[in-house]
Amino acid sequence: MASDSFSDYAVATDLSRPLHSISFFFRAFRATICSLFLFLVFLVVLLCISPQIPSITITISGDRSSLLPWGTSGQVDLPSSAKKEIEKIKNDVVASCDIFDGRWEYDESSPMYPPGSCPLVEEAFDCFGNGRPDLRYTKLRWKPKDCDIPRENFYQEGEHVFPRLSAEEAFGKALRTWATWVQTHINRNRTQVFFRGYSWSHFDGGQWNSGGNCHNETEPITDEKHLTEYLKLTEILESVMREMAQVTSVIRYLNITRMTDYRKDAHPSLFRQKNATMQFQDCSHWCLPGVPDAWNQLLFAMLL
Repeated sequence: MASDSFSDYAVATDLSRPLHSISFFFRAFRATICSLFLFLVFLVVLLCISPQIPSITITISGDRSSLLPWGTSGQVDLPSSAKKEIEKIKNDVVASCDIFDGRWEYDESSPMYPPGSCPLVEEAFDCFGNGRPDLRYTKLRWKPKDCDIPRENFYQEGEHVFPRLSAEEAFGKALRTWATWVQTHINRNRTQVFFRGYSWSHFDGGQWNSGGNCHNETEPITDEKHLTEYLKLTEILESVMREMAQVTSVIRYLNITRMTDYRKDAHPSLFRQKNATMQFQDCSHWCLPGVPDAWNQLLFAMLL
């Protein structure tokens, strides 16, 4: 009797397996069809609304802008003088000289940027910032035997080439290029642009890479007489903001420079990471909670 019961159970179990498999197949097939249908609906909706989506463009030049819709590529036409200069370099240097056959020569004008000045250099490669005392290794320039390698440090505007551009002049040109683009391409009825000003740093006794510190600061500045004079770059920024305010209302200026100057006490200093050494301190960024929370409050007030 037990054997018969076991046989009946075994048969029933074997018969049910195909049924379960078929049921699972139909459920999976139905889910796949539904997913495909939803994807097709999404494509149809996207095609219907795509003509109403404004293209995102970037400005290539100031006076005769070339506009590239987002997702496309294009080629910028260089002025004739630039084309001639490039052809001259190709003919005189690349075509007639083996630029890989040469030697390292001492060059007083090297390096192209001061050691420790580039914020993009990783710590492991920042020999100067990590304490290497000699700088001769930065003063060697590669000199091919039969030609000179042109320096890439120049700026061209229209037909005029600036062999050297100061940081202040470059900053002003960059800001005005940005401001012109915003004025031309941003719909002021639908968009507001907020430009955050300079956030003050408080290094005492040096810069970030030369022993500057702020770890002993525990109180903010309370007397305006002790605040720092505006930097030249800040004056340039505020000049551009005033110019923009006269012609458009789309840009709102978050002028946080003065309010951050008071807060010499609020930088991470030694506490950007646990068990940090005294060698490098962060006196330019801010602890959280802290000063950036006040910026958010001001932004909220401007949005009301």
